[in-house]
Amino acid sequence: KASEIPTPRPYGVDWNRLESEPMISWEPENVGTFINLSAFRDCREFHKPDARLPNWKEIQDRYPLLIDRSVHPDRFFISHRWDGADHPDPTGWQLEALLQLACHYNYSRPDICIWYDYMSLPQKPRTPGQEAIFQSGLDNIRQVVAECPNILLISKSSTDHLGDLNAQLLRGWIVFELYISRATMK
Repeated sequence: KASEIPTPRPYGVDWNRLESEPMISWEPENVGTFINLSAFRDCREFHKPDARLPNWKEIQDRYPLLIDRSVHPDRFFISHRWDGADHPDPTGWQLEALLQLACHYNYSRPDICIWYDYMSLPQKPRTPGQEAIFQSGLDNIRQVVAECPNILLISKSSTDHLGDLNAQLLRGWIVFELYISRATMK
């Protein structure tokens, strides 16, 4: 019978484990910090010409209002390429794209938040406590990606959009994130 034919699934994923795993705890020490998109949009410092994306520590110390504390937020996962060795966005285009995203999606919705690695997990150098948060975030990344709609920021690296997209798909983390995101779509 046609109803007995199993649905094809990509090779290499333990689907029984993925479907049977308990939901993760969304606490920052387990998955990293989610950034409240409306607070991000409203932060005046990010609208200055020389603004740069803050890292996790800067958010904890200087921008604690960006940390999402919604009870039931709508979470988005941001896939992107690091355009610099020490900073993912040395030119500021990703900051501008995130601000545009905030303006587009968050008119009056204070419950939308994003997970963006540089802002959501402690970066090097890390204290032992920060290392524990970082490792827990990496341990739970598959489930975070699976549970959140994915937004891909595409870096300009070619003369056309298709070339830019193809360059993105050469990055292991991006392919992993997109694969998990697409594989768990219902």
